[in-house]
This record gives sequence, C-alpha cells and structure tokens, in this order.
Amino acid sequence: MPESCGSSWIEVLKALSPVISWGLIIAGWKVVSADHNKRERRKEIRAAINALSQQIRNCEEKSHEYWMLSEENDRAKILSVAIKRDLQRISVEWFRVQSDCKIPKSHQRLIAFRRSITAGDFEVKGRGAAADNSEKILRISDAAIDLIDALEDGFSNLINAG
Repeated sequence: MPESCGSSWIEVLKALSPVISWGLIIAGWKVVSADHNKRERRKEIRAAINALSQQIRNCEEKSHEYWMLSEENDRAKILSVAIKRDLQRISVEWFRVQSDCKIPKSHQRLIAFRRSITAGDFEVKGRGAAADNSEKILRISDAAIDLIDALEDGFSNLINAG
C-alpha cells in the first residue's frame, strides 16, 4: 500500500509538472512585465518633469528680462506675450505631472509662480525697469525654485511609494 501511495504521487506530479511549469513561467512573466511597466512609467514622468522644469526656468529668464526693461521697450511687449503663453503651457503640463506625482499644495505653488511674474504692474504703461537684484526679480526666482522643488519632491514620493 505505501508503494502505491508513493507511486501515485509521482504520477500526479508528472502529470502536473507541465501545468506547474507554465504557471511559473506566466507568473514570472507578469512580475517582470509589471516591473518593466513601472520603470517605463517612471521614465516618462521623469522626462515630463525635466521638460516642465526647463519650461519654468525659461519662463523665469524671460520674466527677469521683461521686468528689467521699461514697458515702452518693444522687446518687453514681445516678452509679455511669450510669458503669458509660457504660463499657459506650464499650467497645462503642471496638472498632467501633478496628477501622476500627487504633489501636495500644487495649486498654491503654481499660483504663487504666476503671481510673482504677473502681479502688480505687468503690462502697465509707464512701468519702469527693475534692477537685477530687485525684490520682484528675487520673488520670481524664489517661486520658480519652489515650483521645481515641488516637482522633484513629488517624483521622490512617487519613487518611494512604489
């Protein structure tokens, strides 16, 4: 009786071994595929964050140049249009990236950046040029840095979460 019990187990294992092998192959493939998909998604988000950070820096530079020119300057008029267009693009991209990274208080940071650039006498006739170390220029840089830091923090949270 014990021999038949032992041999029946062997027969059962022989019969199930192809199913078990295929099950392990499929399970392994799913694990590898899921890890690959996570890695690719992180790469996509990283690329979007890098592009958005560059847009923020470019907008910051244009804003500095704008505020250091008087309103009557033709270059200032061109820059004001470019800045408004950049701010619209940044807002759209910000909300795309924010939804992926779950950045806390993201709206306030984006609003602070926009306000640092456009609040006050933006596009007001008779506005004078600001010095390169003026409070306005420093506020723009601080808001840009805060926005980029929020992106990086959000990406770090995303990586650490999974």
